[in-house]
Amino acid sequence: MLFFSLWVAFICLSIIAIPIAATLDKRKLRAQFAASEAEAMGDVDESLEAGAEKEAVTSLFDIERDGSETREADTLDGLGGEDMVSQFPDFDIAYLTAACPGGAAADIGTANLTLLKTGVRSCVRKSWLLGRISSYWLVKGDADKAFQFGIQSLLAASDVNAPDVAVTINFLQPVFAAAKQKDLATKLGTMLAEADGPVDAKQMKKMVKKMGNRKSKAAISEAAALLFSKGL
Repeated sequence: MLFFSLWVAFICLSIIAIPIAATLDKRKLRAQFAASEAEAMGDVDESLEAGAEKEAVTSLFDIERDGSETREADTLDGLGGEDMVSQFPDFDIAYLTAACPGGAAADIGTANLTLLKTGVRSCVRKSWLLGRISSYWLVKGDADKAFQFGIQSLLAASDVNAPDVAVTINFLQPVFAAAKQKDLATKLGTMLAEADGPVDAKQMKKMVKKMGNRKSKAAISEAAALLFSKGL
């Protein structure tokens, strides 16, 4: 009889213990899940913060300043386009000449853009190449890229009167004027290149108008601040 009573008591305790254990297991699993979720969210937050920090220090107009370049165009006399670049891989005039065999004014829209960009990465002086790339995009009808490379050309240049640099001002000046950046527009107005730009007046007006959208306004404000900090 005593054995039977103990057996019944054991059965009853087992019945009670099973749901209690299950509940504890569920609570343990929930706690582990919550901890894992919190850890994952922490990793996401850190990733977002790192991304935000990286984005904060990256500018559309980041570019190295020109180094000292003393070589002249006659250094390339007698060389073909490929030989110019292979023998003088850090000389911007080699890339400019090879990318535009007919000369800058011939038809900038047919320039070898890949070659020009390669020159920007490797050359001592970058501003002339950047100015040529800006003119290329102006002819192609991409106002945003023409603006970006034009600003980079001015920022990189030690001599803003160099032809490929100065010609970008014919586009940049009316853009700043339309954006009501009056001081900068006035300053650039005194620096307008005498030579004709890569597009006619009608197309230039159309390109300036394209820079009036909200996205472009933020870029124009940033560019103005950078040019002022350079002393323009």
